[in-house]
Amino acid sequence: MAAEGMSHEIPSEFTDEDRWLNLFSTKSFAVLGAGGVLTIGLFKFFGLFSLQMAGGAAGLLFSAVATGLTMIPKMGDDYLAGAGQKLDRLLMLRIVRRRNRCIYVKGYGKET
Repeated sequence: MAAEGMSHEIPSEFTDEDRWLNLFSTKSFAVLGAGGVLTIGLFKFFGLFSLQMAGGAAGLLFSAVATGLTMIPKMGDDYLAGAGQKLDRLLMLRIVRRRNRCIYVKGYGKET
């Protein structure tokens, strides 16, 4: 039942986690988890040389950059260069094109 005034009851199926989960996609969570594993690995590896903090900082920096690339879209005004797509996908497409040295055209070669 709604309270007096402008307040309303929140349905029980909505929680605070729903707001946070809308910020991250499944891919972002996967990259964040892989970055966490890498950070722990670097922390332990650099621990052999008494440089734990350097390894942890490098792992955290890599995790932050990789997760950010999966969350930030390209600006919407550059529609011929992949506007609206996430930066990690555009980076991967650029690497594949540079390696294969070809341009993919949808439907090309299907008529045979």
